[in-house]
Amino acid sequence: MNLLLIGSAPSTIHFFKNSDQDQFKNKIGDFKTLAFQAAFPSLTQMFEFDPDYWSWGDPDSAINGLQLINSYIKKGEISKVPKCIIPSFLENVDEFSYACSTSQIQRPQNLNRKNIYESSVAQLILNNQLELIPNSFTMKSLILSGMPFPPPEDRFNDSRTLFHSVPFEGIAPGHKNTFESKLTSYALPIAHYLKAKNVYVLGFDHQGKGLNKSRLTLYEKEFPMGKRIKAGERVFNIIKLWCNDWVEYHGMNIYSIVPSALTRNNDYMKFIDIYG
Repeated sequence: MNLLLIGSAPSTIHFFKNSDQDQFKNKIGDFKTLAFQAAFPSLTQMFEFDPDYWSWGDPDSAINGLQLINSYIKKGEISKVPKCIIPSFLENVDEFSYACSTSQIQRPQNLNRKNIYESSVAQLILNNQLELIPNSFTMKSLILSGMPFPPPEDRFNDSRTLFHSVPFEGIAPGHKNTFESKLTSYALPIAHYLKAKNVYVLGFDHQGKGLNKSRLTLYEKEFPMGKRIKAGERVFNIIKLWCNDWVEYHGMNIYSIVPSALTRNNDYMKFIDIYG
């Protein structure tokens, strides 16, 4: 399968304004699309784009998309609902908290959002519109379950699907796992679960502001320049694992379709120019 992974960074807007899916298809052949977090419903609302799959890595980030899906279902527009696919620990907020960390959705003032999340996910599962990836573990839940951190040759060869890429060290700022991006912690493991052979990365720029967000990425927002650079390098070191060191184990070819002016990913991914 050829899979286009779509994040919510500025290059996504650049792609949809300067090219179209037919142009991309002419370049690489038939493909499926997986929108991640705010890419759905933002791109649907901006460009009437309907992805094949939708996924997320935090319950709070899914609320806008779930509300749009609920409106589709109420209007009988079932064909517009993307196939949702998430790790099994995202079925409810408590499981997410155990496997990962806290989310804004757990704040007392967000109880209504929590209820929307859990009831929407339950209904989508009941309707066979959401697939839970079985045996999903994060590096945190792996340790809590008494299992060792796996070497790369074992990571992709058993019945588990593992999320996050480095050993869990805690959630305080400064720990390595704090700075892993959603591309490597969630999107690429899901691509592997879907048996994608060629993965094309768009909108995971690791710089700037995301769609419908006023905030910068975590390490740009919360740390001064010296520490920001260090945090950013950790993100790219993990990208290097997936795009170089681990390719022989996961078997995916990972490409960037984002011009180098918009991302540093191209230092580690082969760039496919779809605009020329």
